[in-house]
Amino acid sequence: MTPRRDLPLAACAYTAFYCEENIWQLAGNPVLAGDERVVLVITNPARTCMLWQQRAAAVGQPVVWDYHVVLAARSAPEQAWQVYDFDTRLAFPSAVDIWLDETFPGCDRWRSDLRPYFRVVPAADFRDRLVSDRSHMKPAGGWRQSPPPWPCIGTGPSNLQRFLDFDDAFVGECLWLEGVLEKFGEGSID
Repeated sequence: MTPRRDLPLAACAYTAFYCEENIWQLAGNPVLAGDERVVLVITNPARTCMLWQQRAAAVGQPVVWDYHVVLAARSAPEQAWQVYDFDTRLAFPSAVDIWLDETFPGCDRWRSDLRPYFRVVPAADFRDRLVSDRSHMKPAGGWRQSPPPWPCIGTGPSNLQRFLDFDDAFVGECLWLEGVLEKFGEGSID
């Protein structure tokens, strides 16, 4: 499937280092309203998940994030899933198989503390449940990174850590990379 060209990256709400909020905004974008959408929250118990093709790293080098959040969408059950990752050097969006292969190349040979683990959350549930007061980005002494121009998401204290804790059955389904490939890869088209 050809990536969607009707939602250019430049037309999306984006603030660097706030992937969960960027994806929350994207999941509610009217251009994708008719699509089947899921949010992939990526981390691991060590909070040291290695990703390749990220703009935050030098070309040809990985970055290690404590977590990352992307959106997967498809316009119809017979269509392939596409991944919307604001921070990748790959196409926006990218076919899920390409995105997984390029972002986690050979991860079955990586140290376990660098391998990705995914919480797969229906986009509507992510939009309903996420509360981000941005406290994780504002330790004593000021902002680690400048906050987005939009208001904080939800009310009350942040629940981002619940999305990242795979021992917590909070929302969605938790899968290793193989499970994500099986569920969303090219061979998974209904």
